[in-house]
Amino acid sequence: MDDQPAQQPTSTTYARPQQPAEAFASTLPVETLTRIFELALEGFVWPDEDKGQAQRIKYGLVCRSWCSAALPLPHYVVTSSIKAERLAKMLKAARRSNHIVTSIDIAASVDEGAGRGPRIAKLLAQCPKLERLVLQSAVIGGSLLPNSVLAELLGSWPNLTSLRFHDARYGSHGAFEFKNVSAHLTELFVAASDDLDLTRALIEATSNTLKRLFIGEVLPTNGEAVVEAIKLVLPQLTSFTVLDGEQRGSTSHPTPEPTFLETALKQLTSVESLVVGLHGYDSSNLFTLLSNLKSLRHFCLEESDITNSYRTHSFAPETVISFLRSPPPALRSVKLPLLTWWRYGFDLENPLLV
Repeated sequence: MDDQPAQQPTSTTYARPQQPAEAFASTLPVETLTRIFELALEGFVWPDEDKGQAQRIKYGLVCRSWCSAALPLPHYVVTSSIKAERLAKMLKAARRSNHIVTSIDIAASVDEGAGRGPRIAKLLAQCPKLERLVLQSAVIGGSLLPNSVLAELLGSWPNLTSLRFHDARYGSHGAFEFKNVSAHLTELFVAASDDLDLTRALIEATSNTLKRLFIGEVLPTNGEAVVEAIKLVLPQLTSFTVLDGEQRGSTSHPTPEPTFLETALKQLTSVESLVVGLHGYDSSNLFTLLSNLKSLRHFCLEESDITNSYRTHSFAPETVISFLRSPPPALRSVKLPLLTWWRYGFDLENPLLV
């Protein structure tokens, strides 16, 4: 038998991905790098949510494995409707991404021009598992989020627990009607004085679940109407915040103080945390009313830039001191305006006065 020449192995040349020689990461497999990155993210608290979000997106650009570890996020901060549209496209393209998003903060200026409303709506429609929504500096019920669109979206989020409208401007036309709102919606932030129709509709829709209510700055001109709009949920609230709206007239010669908040305070039978401004009640009655709130744990008397200065000095010292010496049984902390502390000479080391 003739000797057959040995078959030579075929050689295939291909380009291997190269890394700089000084990159120590080049000695580690991608799986190890990914695990290191995941460990670095554990317990990571963002000092600034917007910057933290951008940092994660930068990490995601390193490679596919890092992208899957860093994104998508459960929470997004969106600072324009243009960015909202981009995020909506990303969530739509990425499988299962929209089911991970549970919280969104959106700030959309009316100066962005036409189309901002549909862009915002597209993003919100991509988040069926949303639990928390914050709309800042937006027009609600107008060209940004029409009544019908807002109602449809609220009905599509069965897990929604917190709805916040911060610094929003209301341009509603026609009545709001919210159906099938989440049975878990327990927290609501709304500027009640700005749009009573929206407030009434939201209160009615959440009347069985609402526990925490922030109604913003209440104007003295419609304080009674605001209290009437929210009275349905007052007995069940555990947290209630109302601030001073703009007061008109001279600060040196005050007009008779409206007392619309006294009605509300009497109905807060379950409240644990209470924040009120310096207006809306007779100052001689406030601490007497607070003494009847047996479940009250934290109370804050909030002074704002628009509070008339005379109100800081209108509280009788003996009334305040009597309340602090014999507080409601559950009370744990009290916060009063600084001028009040100095006037009454309270002991700041008292552990009750945190």
